[in-house]
Amino acid sequence: MAEGTNSAAENGLAKFYDDWRRVILGLIAITIFFLAWEATLTWWIPLNKFIISKPSLIFLGLYRDMESGLIWRDLMSSGKPLFFGFGAAILIGIPIGVVMG
Repeated sequence: MAEGTNSAAENGLAKFYDDWRRVILGLIAITIFFLAWEATLTWWIPLNKFIISKPSLIFLGLYRDMESGLIWRDLMSSGKPLFFGFGAAILIGIPIGVVMG
């Protein structure tokens, strides 16, 4: 009976992998990318903060901004040009599109 249970567990794991294969492989690829980026700037290439940063420092800065609340101020100052540009594109683009037919 233990063999049947083991076989069922293996079939369940195989089905889970088949169902989530793309997500699992995508997460593995992203993890390998970030680990390679971190390792490259930690051990092989000297870090020049003006050119590129390590993922650990980027995520640490994101965490600190989220913790202090500064992230919302920064997102608002970055988002204003986006929303004004999108609004202008709607106000100008839709009437021109209607006129053009």
